[in-house]
Amino acid sequence: MEWIYGLNAEFVKEVKSLGVTVSGAVNTGTQVGFDLRQKAELKDVSILDLAGEPVHAPWMRAWETPGLWLCVNNPKVRAAYLDALKQMVDLGVQDIQRDDPAGNVAALNWGACFCKHCVDEFGRYLSDKPAEMKPVTGQLPGAAFNYREYLVAQGAPVGDAFANYDGGQLKKLFGQYQEQSTIEFHRWWREELNRYAGRTITISANVVALPNDKVAQEFDFWLGELPMRLATPEGLKSISRQARGRQILTMPLHTSAPVEPLSWIALTRRTLATAYAHGMLMEAPWDTYLPPPWADRHYGDPADFADLYAMVRASSVYLDGYEETPPEGTISSASPTAGAPTEVTVPDAQVYAVTRVKPGDRAAPVVVHLVDWADEPHSFRLNLPAHRIFSGRPFRAELIVPKTYDAAAHERAFTSGGYEPLVERLELPLAPDGGLVLPPLHPWGILVLSRSDLDKTAVPAGKSNLP
Repeated sequence: MEWIYGLNAEFVKEVKSLGVTVSGAVNTGTQVGFDLRQKAELKDVSILDLAGEPVHAPWMRAWETPGLWLCVNNPKVRAAYLDALKQMVDLGVQDIQRDDPAGNVAALNWGACFCKHCVDEFGRYLSDKPAEMKPVTGQLPGAAFNYREYLVAQGAPVGDAFANYDGGQLKKLFGQYQEQSTIEFHRWWREELNRYAGRTITISANVVALPNDKVAQEFDFWLGELPMRLATPEGLKSISRQARGRQILTMPLHTSAPVEPLSWIALTRRTLATAYAHGMLMEAPWDTYLPPPWADRHYGDPADFADLYAMVRASSVYLDGYEETPPEGTISSASPTAGAPTEVTVPDAQVYAVTRVKPGDRAAPVVVHLVDWADEPHSFRLNLPAHRIFSGRPFRAELIVPKTYDAAAHERAFTSGGYEPLVERLELPLAPDGGLVLPPLHPWGILVLSRSDLDKTAVPAGKSNLP
């Protein structure tokens, strides 16, 4: 179980008894002994604006008790944060998810942080750059340079408006300093936590494919909240290219316009299938936080999603070790790419196809993931370059699709570890030109192309090797 706040020993023990690992969660507001009702203590640990007032992230301001955004340069905060992490290790977590990893870098967008620790350290940071700063301030700033006082004298805006303030080279350097501070903070607590635990603890972060974000690179992989605008074939393809195998997604989060429940479930199913088609993972839509204006939580019904996760487990042999081959997913009936050995074309703009092969294993089945993004799926024809697949050797085609959800059958599969009974395998006749007629997909099918001259029993199936 991933990304869990409020852990206690009883809960962790119960989850582990099911053979499931537990992942804790921390964020920029993790607190140990901080009383947010006391403004003096709040100001002592929070990021501060130019007026010396606590700053809350925009999405936290509407909460009954606005969320806390701690300063990574504050010694008191650092000690409390590390203590919270150590408590998770003591509870027995396997790994930890870091929420809001941008820390003080994100705070710049809200006019922070100008606490004493940030201002003093920035002065020392500038002491290494006197030549760069003389044209800006008219002096050679050193450790005594107070950037907050300088900005106040310049009439810089307080709060969110600071994001658009033209602070020139000095503001740019302040941003670089806060980025460096945030990176150093993450490296520090990870090293300390590993030392305390006596092992290397895997740390993920709430990020969606930001390869140019230096802070994001400090984490082992990304478990990020998927914006609704990226819940498309093109958006998911882009994420997979940028993440390069490091991305896990949440269900699409609607933050700008209401979405009907049924259409939202359908979108989530298509997104889930397409994510796996691109070699990514998607956490089960359960207890998922929805940002404002809803600020609610979504508890998915197994009947809406469990059939797809069962197919993942039943088909793991066709997922593990596979990589995409050109064309890297196509959603059109465009002509095949010259020279590509396993390109496919689908004469239906609603069906998304991704071809995957096992590098270095020419005898392994070729797998084509097919996801129908239509509201009303229907049968369609798939065109394959038969003369290119397996160097022209004969092959057969088998379509794997999920069976309709049955609670009792899923319970038996969970108990036994055998998920094969939860999927259907359909042998499809192959036309001489490489054409196949496929049934309607709801929304996902895995087309397995296997060499006819090899023993079919050589391809393992049945039990999942997933945790």
